[in-house]
Amino acid sequence: MLPSSNIKITLNPSQDLSKCNFILHLTAGILLLQSSLPTLWIGLLSLPLLLSIFFFYKNRHSSFGYKQLSCDEKQWLLEYIDGRQLKMDHIHINFDGGFFLLLLLTREKTKKQIIIFNDQITNKQHRFLKIHSRITRKHPL
Repeated sequence: MLPSSNIKITLNPSQDLSKCNFILHLTAGILLLQSSLPTLWIGLLSLPLLLSIFFFYKNRHSSFGYKQLSCDEKQWLLEYIDGRQLKMDHIHINFDGGFFLLLLLTREKTKKQIIIFNDQITNKQHRFLKIHSRITRKHPL
């Protein structure tokens, strides 16, 4: 671990994810309305789209079920909203798309991938994760 490796990332709901979901559903709705399908088919196909929108905005507070990612001197701790905690040994950035990070948390024979959007973390935390991932490149799995 790095000398100042005590870090806490509170995983609040992502506004960027909400915007992407809105654009995706809007595009799907427009394509559906512009299609040459019969009205009955358009109505039937719009039902899953509307249900998807409803369930996303009803459950968007969950942030994929994670509450916080923290690090102490020896390990990483992923805390779920329901209070469960998952202790991991290593963290690695699998993909940095500029818009989100795909993090890989590993421990002996288990691994967990999580997505963190850039509006959920500060620039300082993002830099810390990048530096830590470069310093500890090796991961067991």
